[in-house]
Amino acid sequence: MSFPYGGYTGRLLRVNLTTAEIAVEDLDPDVCRAFIGGPGIAARVLFQEVPPFIDSFDPRNRLIIASGPLTGAGVDGAVTASVVTVSTLSNGAVATNMNGTLALKLKACGYDAIILQGTSRRWIYLHIDDRGQARLLDANYLLGMDTLQTEDILRARYGDQAPRRMDATVSVACIGPAGENLVRFAGFYGCQGHSASKGGSGAVLGSKRVKAIVIGPSPQRSDYAHISHPERMEEMLKSWRFNQRRKGMGAHTSLHGWFGLTHQNQTLGIPPIKNLSSIDFQTWYANYTEDGIRSLFHEAPGQCPTCDFNHCNQWRFKGGRHKGQIAEEPEYDTVAAFGPNLGITDPQETVYLAGVADRLGLEYSELTFSIGLLMECYEMGLINDSDLDGEPLHWGDIDGVERLMNKIAHRQGCGDRFAGGVWRTAQEIGGQALDLAVVNKKGHTPQVHDNRTSQLFHFGEIVSEVGHYQSLAFLKLPGRNVAGLQAANGLGMPQDLRRRSMFQVAPDILPAYMFITQLHDLLGTCVGHSSGQTIEELAHMLDAVTSIGLSTKETLRCSQRYINLLRVFNISRGLDAATDDTTAKLKMASGRQPYPDKPFGRYFPMWKRRYYFNMGWDGQGVPKPQTLRSLGLTYALDRLPKPQHRPRRVKPQ
Repeated sequence: MSFPYGGYTGRLLRVNLTTAEIAVEDLDPDVCRAFIGGPGIAARVLFQEVPPFIDSFDPRNRLIIASGPLTGAGVDGAVTASVVTVSTLSNGAVATNMNGTLALKLKACGYDAIILQGTSRRWIYLHIDDRGQARLLDANYLLGMDTLQTEDILRARYGDQAPRRMDATVSVACIGPAGENLVRFAGFYGCQGHSASKGGSGAVLGSKRVKAIVIGPSPQRSDYAHISHPERMEEMLKSWRFNQRRKGMGAHTSLHGWFGLTHQNQTLGIPPIKNLSSIDFQTWYANYTEDGIRSLFHEAPGQCPTCDFNHCNQWRFKGGRHKGQIAEEPEYDTVAAFGPNLGITDPQETVYLAGVADRLGLEYSELTFSIGLLMECYEMGLINDSDLDGEPLHWGDIDGVERLMNKIAHRQGCGDRFAGGVWRTAQEIGGQALDLAVVNKKGHTPQVHDNRTSQLFHFGEIVSEVGHYQSLAFLKLPGRNVAGLQAANGLGMPQDLRRRSMFQVAPDILPAYMFITQLHDLLGTCVGHSSGQTIEELAHMLDAVTSIGLSTKETLRCSQRYINLLRVFNISRGLDAATDDTTAKLKMASGRQPYPDKPFGRYFPMWKRRYYFNMGWDGQGVPKPQTLRSLGLTYALDRLPKPQHRPRRVKPQ
């Protein structure tokens, strides 16, 4: 029987790496109605199949790669593949996204998701051809190769000679040396620079001895999914394309890409300076202008399929010591991470170092906040040359940063000590280093911002179920985010939010921000494209593609259901109110605008209490039974801790 909804293939590919068995399973239509797709489907698998008290490297852990229902339907920007697993940093759930071609090719070959379980006895890669036939093949000859080398070799093996990823007939996603060596912040990389890198997804793949996933060759198309109402969808796409360029983040990113947020973020005081130890960013402002940096490179188009934004281009160095080399167009975050956060003032070197990190397979925020912590500790005398293999490490030391990245990725020398991420590095050093660490108590670093100037955004990261950035709540006043307001109003939240300050409404508005942001992921759409759409437009597009029959409110409740399911999963692993917190440095006032006199620590407990109340959780951040029942999550009730008995948090080994 064919699947009842458009937009889905109705098939899941399950790969048991321990037994080398591969099976095709039917996707449950009820799961689609409850969670829509992408990380929602993956979270349901994780919740059902992963026991509470196992480490992320345990063979019983799952890593699920899933697409959304709009992926492959010809919707602009619908190219997102979600990767869900148990985080190597927090030991809770993590969901991270990869744009590019992975999700499109997966659906073209007949699957909505891949479920990886067990551990292979040898290094392998998974190949799925255009007929959906999957095989596990030897990957020993790929060991030690970086992500770009691995991608080039595997694309060539399957006959893909396209010079640009947007023209590729084969999609390759892989790990680098960092993933092979189980660096806890190793990522999963594909399409010459795209990544699903948060939470150590690459390390989980390394623990399972999976070097790469190869899908294709398949036709160069974007419309792989059956569409229930094609004429209705085509009509809606007209307004979709209009809105994505004129509203939300797309109004800026369509012209300037994510890198173009540089100037906007400077005016908001967001760039992190030297591990948040400084607020003087005049040098950053002068050296890191968008036009100034672009003038240093030749650009060639390289966007994802279904995307014509000025983004994800390939850059070639015009001059300097890297003349002629190819680099991925940076985002604001990567430039900020390797530039001002490490005291590096040469923009060419920041682009170069970001490329090195991608090739090694290292997630940039955890990496640069780890190195920034080491630099600050070295400056303060908390560590010395002997802790760094006899080599000093000063702010702005470009060669020192590259040297240390390679040591971490290969776990050589001192790199082995510092391969656990910011919080474990701080614990290695001890003492005052614990107060200098830029990290939340779940164990994840924030986005590469000085979020003391954007505290609503920061609060959203702290209480996030996936341990990192989960909301669009980065503006100073919630009334300036139309989608967030609409979400709040759609959920029956106060109507006067525009007239009240951030400090008054932050815990009231944040649930709505969370739900709308997660809806983009469930649909499989890039938030840069789709943030300009109203909630009604997103719900109507979902129904045009799938004919799933969810109202606008029901569509938004899918996000609410997804977040609550992850919350219960994390609660069962000892992540609760105590870990919804942050370190001392991030609770301090920054000295910048807009609120230098109001350190985060003063009002955070009040925010947290009200946020829990608005989410339908108790004072310990545990979803109330009536909340779960109202969302149809009665099967999750058994995972709730008994009164007076909270589960012991199991830390990853």
